[in-house]
Amino acid sequence: MHHDLQSSACSRVFSFIALTLLRFLTLPPSALASDAQFYDSSSKIGFAVSSAPNSSSTNLLFQLSAPQAAGWGAVGSGTRMDGSLMFVIYASGKDNGVTVSVRTAHGHNTPEATNDIDLVVLSTTIQNSTMTANVVCYNCTKWSSGSSIDVNSTKQPWIWAVGPGDSLVSASQSANFNQHANNGNFFADMTAARSDSPTTAPNISGTSNVNTKPLSSAFSALVVIHAIGLAGSFFLLFPLGVILLRWFGSFKFHWMLQVAASAICLVGLICAISLSVLDPEYASFNQTHQILGIIAVAVLLPQIYFGYSHHRNYKKLGQRTTVSHLHLWSGRSVVLLGMVNAVLGFVLADSNTGAVVVAVLAVTILVITALVVFFGAKKRRLALNANSSHSSDIALNRYESFRG
Repeated sequence: MHHDLQSSACSRVFSFIALTLLRFLTLPPSALASDAQFYDSSSKIGFAVSSAPNSSSTNLLFQLSAPQAAGWGAVGSGTRMDGSLMFVIYASGKDNGVTVSVRTAHGHNTPEATNDIDLVVLSTTIQNSTMTANVVCYNCTKWSSGSSIDVNSTKQPWIWAVGPGDSLVSASQSANFNQHANNGNFFADMTAARSDSPTTAPNISGTSNVNTKPLSSAFSALVVIHAIGLAGSFFLLFPLGVILLRWFGSFKFHWMLQVAASAICLVGLICAISLSVLDPEYASFNQTHQILGIIAVAVLLPQIYFGYSHHRNYKKLGQRTTVSHLHLWSGRSVVLLGMVNAVLGFVLADSNTGAVVVAVLAVTILVITALVVFFGAKKRRLALNANSSHSSDIALNRYESFRG
């Protein structure tokens, strides 16, 4: 009897599990639909996105929210402003409505409105000082004029930004606004953001990130270390090492600075590789800045050996050898390469102003270093001639004394 009751209980449990699985598997697709959600707690900007197939392509459905106090909020495709397809929201001034402006940018310039996008604003509202817009875009996934939106990507890059707090109220999609006060990047698993409804935007739910991953907080620190370390080495330490040797004749401080700068460059390269791994756009290492950077640091390693061999041979022979010329010309070439690559780094970061400033600084430092090398060599020749003349006078005086 007890055995029969136990068997009956087990049977009911298995029946319940089977029925639950059956109901789950037979749910309509809408019930299983999911989205990708990003939320930044400091700026209070939220973004929920999903995709749904239509007759000709794939609809992009999203809800975007931002605090009204910021003035405006935006998200965009890609990892940077240049070529990004951006969606900007700000108060319209009509019935607590919100203007949705589709824009793109060239470089790091102010984004301009574009009419290439087939987009419908489903609804907008301003509630509890938060602007919200529900949008469906019919051809966003076909955007080919910049950073694309790939609904099959597990790491689709996005950028976000919020305004500086200026009052912005306009129904125009071309309204001017000031530069962002805060911005960042995140990646979305678009394969997990599917919907069977081509006209229903997902809702932002809570303040957590769902199927999205914000860019690592270490990213900014790595950028700073990379930029300061490599720029400091190629623009300060390497030229200073040359000046100390050529003008002051200090071999000790020369090699100490060169070795220290090379070590810093190696750390900078490690940071650069880490940045590339963290950012899918640069993970393929096919950018000119990346390639030249690896070459420059690779040349520094044998350069240390060339320098040591040159010094050792010069002390023995009193003249330059083949390795001496290798050391001199590889050193000059790698410093020039490092400076050019620093300019390319700012170009890659969409900072044209920074690129110009760095280019001017590079030319200035190269001219100063070249002048020091030129006049240092002239100074040494004069010293050698003076010593030679002095030695000749001593020998002549001894000869005259001997004759006398």
